[in-house]
Amino acid sequence: QVNAFCQEMTAAKCDWQVHMYGNTQHGFTNPQAHDKSAGIVYNAKSTCRALQSMTDFLEAKIIIATINGTATTPLITALQNNAFIGLIGEY
Repeated sequence: QVNAFCQEMTAAKCDWQVHMYGNTQHGFTNPQAHDKSAGIVYNAKSTCRALQSMTDFLEAKIIIATINGTATTPLITALQNNAFIGLIGEY
């Protein structure tokens, strides 16, 4: 499925990225996730990597939107205040 997605995005000339984290299961950003049998396990290293990836993505989008004149003040303020961190937990 991942390869098909990558091919589809490339064919559509999209600017895209896929991030995969090894030894990582569902719920990896939730420190309360400890159910190996359900495949839901917290992973601190993957959480840090995902947070950095998300931060880089949002910063790039803000820069592009600012250059294009389409950035909104609430979006810039949310990024500056790290409000988006709530999406994967506060670490």
